[in-house]
Amino acid sequence: MKNTSVIINSAILATVLIMTPVSVYAEPVDVKSVEADHQNHHSANRHTKMRHHFKKMAKRLNLTAEQQDKIKVIYQSQKEDKMAQKESMVIYREQVKSLFMSPTFDEQAFVTLHSQHQSQFSQMALTKAKARHAIMQVLNVEQQEKMLTMKRKGRGLF
Repeated sequence: MKNTSVIINSAILATVLIMTPVSVYAEPVDVKSVEADHQNHHSANRHTKMRHHFKKMAKRLNLTAEQQDKIKVIYQSQKEDKMAQKESMVIYREQVKSLFMSPTFDEQAFVTLHSQHQSQFSQMALTKAKARHAIMQVLNVEQQEKMLTMKRKGRGLF
């Protein structure tokens, strides 16, 4: 009886080893490259959504080609401003992440960290407000009114 259970167990083990994909035995995956691929995927998806949003806005507001070109220039300028601030935002997010990963939440450290970056947050809000203002100046009165009433996922467009 013992011999039969040993034979059965050996057969099961051999089957499992044979059926296990080779990738299980492969070298460990470079986590950073996987995360980079993940970020690139989300970045591409974000750009697709932004293009869709722009097309939808242009259609709803009945923008002329000239207005579309002007708004694209405004968005490009805003994008350049965001890229200039990206490095410090990455640092901020990493610091916040380390606070969240600690066993206890240090409220004072978070408040200090947030206040250190407050000027950057204000600058980002100012960049966004300037872009929105510039877009509104491109639109005619009727389009401006319509823009203010448009909804985007439950929130006003502005």
